[in-house]
Amino acid sequence: NGFRRLIGADDAETALGASGPVSALGYVFHDKWANENPQAVRGFLKASAQAKDLLARSDEEWLRLAPIVRS
Repeated sequence: NGFRRLIGADDAETALGASGPVSALGYVFHDKWANENPQAVRGFLKASAQAKDLLARSDEEWLRLAPIVRS
């Protein structure tokens, strides 16, 4: 409704050099809940960033998680 597709996720992945499937993950919070719980939202986002940083640096963590996420 008024939006025009510029590029698909699959095209962006290929353009960025991906040679296979790429996982994507997003989060959704209701505005009312997020506004009533700003510390929880900040804590969640901080924990998410820390996890991403750890996984970016540690092959050992990926290997530990592989059976859990079935990769």
